[in-house]
Amino acid sequence: MNNLDKTILIIDDSIIDSELLYEGLKEDYNIIVSNSSNEAILLLEEFTPDLILLDIVMPKINGFDLFLKIKESNKSKTIPTIFLSSSEDIEDKVKAFEMGASDYLTKPYNLREIKLRVEKHLKDFSYISKIKRKISTQNNNMVEIYEQLFDNFISLIFFRDKETANHLVRTEKYMHTLIKAYKKYYGANYLDENKISKASILHDIGKIAIPDSILQKPGKLTESEFETMKKHTTVGNEILNFSNDIFILDTFKYARDIAYYHHEKWGGFGYPEGLIGEEIPLVARLMAVVDVYDALVSKRCYKDSLSHDEVMKYIFKNENNQFDPSILAVLDKIHLNFKEISIKFAD
Repeated sequence: MNNLDKTILIIDDSIIDSELLYEGLKEDYNIIVSNSSNEAILLLEEFTPDLILLDIVMPKINGFDLFLKIKESNKSKTIPTIFLSSSEDIEDKVKAFEMGASDYLTKPYNLREIKLRVEKHLKDFSYISKIKRKISTQNNNMVEIYEQLFDNFISLIFFRDKETANHLVRTEKYMHTLIKAYKKYYGANYLDENKISKASILHDIGKIAIPDSILQKPGKLTESEFETMKKHTTVGNEILNFSNDIFILDTFKYARDIAYYHHEKWGGFGYPEGLIGEEIPLVARLMAVVDVYDALVSKRCYKDSLSHDEVMKYIFKNENNQFDPSILAVLDKIHLNFKEISIKFAD
């Protein structure tokens, strides 16, 4: 079977053994031989073979150590590798497969067996690669679909209440600023300020189900009206809850947690679940600070705006029961950035 478009790298310090493999495979494959680990490392920087035949017992860098180096490189880590050894030691075989080897063949070689094993692993790798490419293409298509869906949700909010436009712009910028500072002070590098701040735009998406008579009421809400208003968190969760699907944007997962939990309070007296402290997702705890800040510093149909200093005084007065103290420690250092954002993007 002619596969001269496939390249096999033979790494074996034994010239006799490597020559035997070369002669046995050259009619079907493009063969490159390396008689030292150091030379093989340099070769792998220059090209990517389709399969590697790797001897275990070699001077300076043995096959196991070389295999680890191969796996460390993004360029070569997926290349199927067959270990070659004169040892029948079961421990060596187990170690090879635990490390991720595709196969383990012992000397003296049976060329017919080697040809069959090589052909099988090349076919398997080709099939797996094809499947991965197909999945990658599907995932990319899903990303585009969900990104468009996310943008449609934002448009829906704007259509529902055009006066919220600057509120959402401010919200995104507050979150981005707060998360960057939080990462700096606490080393929380797992937080993605771009995705989370974008997700924060949908924090009140559930309000699309709340009547205008309640949303735009100029006075204080009745107890019954407030209970209706509180449902925007559960509605938001229902709208965004499909983010448990097999593949979904992280942004939607953040948005769901923010929409559902951003009215929870550190002391446990918030809604809808009455969670306490760190039971509340971090992204929602961050959103709670941002949402309250912007709500108080902005003029609404039912209230006048407060000054930045008044808002900060209120927030820190409630730090032990409403907000996460660790977040407020960060806010204390960057609150003037919030003030700049509130002024620059005022309604």
